[in-house]
Amino acid sequence: MRQTEQMKEIEAVFKSLNEFKVNPSDSSTSSKTIRLHYYKIFQNLLSQFKQFRLKNNTTLYRVRKNEGDLLFMYPDELSHPPVEKTKLGRVNLPIRPVLYCSDKQSTSILELKPVKNDYITIAESVLSEELLLAVIGDLNRYTTNGEQSPELKLFYEKITPIITRLINNDSEYLFTAELAEIVFTDPKFKGVIYPSYYSQTKADNFALLADGLDQKLALRKVTLMKVVEWKNAHNITTQCIASSNQINSEGKFIWKKIESCNSHSIHFDDDFSHTSVT
Repeated sequence: MRQTEQMKEIEAVFKSLNEFKVNPSDSSTSSKTIRLHYYKIFQNLLSQFKQFRLKNNTTLYRVRKNEGDLLFMYPDELSHPPVEKTKLGRVNLPIRPVLYCSDKQSTSILELKPVKNDYITIAESVLSEELLLAVIGDLNRYTTNGEQSPELKLFYEKITPIITRLINNDSEYLFTAELAEIVFTDPKFKGVIYPSYYSQTKADNFALLADGLDQKLALRKVTLMKVVEWKNAHNITTQCIASSNQINSEGKFIWKKIESCNSHSIHFDDDFSHTSVT
């Protein structure tokens, strides 16, 4: 197929991005350079982005590492960070707090990169309102807003390896955080969905904009787990230690020890499903 001028521009932009090296000591300049590259190709692409409707009543999982075996005591500790504590992430700039989560418990656990003897806490919440998300990454099971143009297909082909690659230095998140920031300029999008590296791209992550989100999520349960076996980054075994589905008059979790829990194998098999052995 003959390339259009916009397709040539997309090729050129991603060639430049792949060659560009972020300067960790001058992230502001690096961020501006990356942003200007994306602006060259986004004029007509954003309105064509694939979309995903995150339905109300969807159960979402957010996971955090504990400091040793110390318990989290307040719901806010398991939510999105406040603006002043927001750090650069895969799809957010420091000015943009988001809630990283998934509709699969296993995905959220693996994305945290826990190792043996780590304690982790899983917050299970239910969404009360449908949210429209932009799809970042070539997830063919999600629909487009109309017919997918050759330019958009090329864009997804180029961005997918960037959004799913393993990051060794947090400053490299600028490549995808700047992309997400442009997406967030469209007010209809309340977040983004992208492939999970640690599920070997067989499941998805959500990054939901924090603004107004707290009123749309109802916390249902929190569970403390310990990683008892680590085979590799995509395959671990956990054991439940304690859980809570109640909050006292001081706004603190009422934790209860779990006396009998067999281990849970957290991994993804060849048919893309999560295997849990209890």
